[in-house]
Amino acid sequence: MLSADRRAIYASRFLSPPGFMKRLKQRGKPRNTGPFENPVRRFVRLREKAREFSRMPPPRRIPLAKAPRYRPMMLKEVEGVPQVSPLALEKRLEFLLSEAAVKQQLAEPLRVGYTPYVVERLAWERQMRDLRKIYRAQYLQKLDEVTREEQQKEIALYKAEKKERWEKRQARIQAISMDQKRRAVLKDRLRIEARVNEAIEMTRHSKLKVKRMLFLQKLQDRARYITDQNLD
Repeated sequence: MLSADRRAIYASRFLSPPGFMKRLKQRGKPRNTGPFENPVRRFVRLREKAREFSRMPPPRRIPLAKAPRYRPMMLKEVEGVPQVSPLALEKRLEFLLSEAAVKQQLAEPLRVGYTPYVVERLAWERQMRDLRKIYRAQYLQKLDEVTREEQQKEIALYKAEKKERWEKRQARIQAISMDQKRRAVLKDRLRIEARVNEAIEMTRHSKLKVKRMLFLQKLQDRARYITDQNLD
């Protein structure tokens, strides 16, 4: 008897094509395989192949951990929120949208190799970059605030649903427990009643037995009295 692994290796030879020397042997006459193969030998070969594969054990079942219990998808926190004061952002935004921004562009100092137009355009592009950064920071801060509020609502809703499910489960367990207690009390009551009835029945039988024994004793005494009289 082959072990499981050796049996699998032995049966796996049918999965690979024949090698070079095997093909050389199969080229002879009569052909061992192919369209001109002996049908009887072909049937025997396929039957042996099926037998070898049928002896292979089933694949080992790998134990998998149970999937976690269903938990609703919660909103994730917003990443990359700028830690800047909203007041500072508002002040900078007011400055960029006011006439002071134009004056800042005009007051930009000249640099060697740059015309006044290029200097003003570079200042304007820097202000536009700051403006986009401010709008993005304000948007992310507002999104983070709304996300936190929605997270609190979802957590509260999840806790409420969990508490409701727990209360329903406890009510179901309590109902099952009360039913089991009722059945246990009924069973105990029937057992006690059966014992009481048995004791009453035994008492009745004992009294009847005592009466019968007294009656037999009286008959026996009377028979002895009659016998003694006859003897006299």
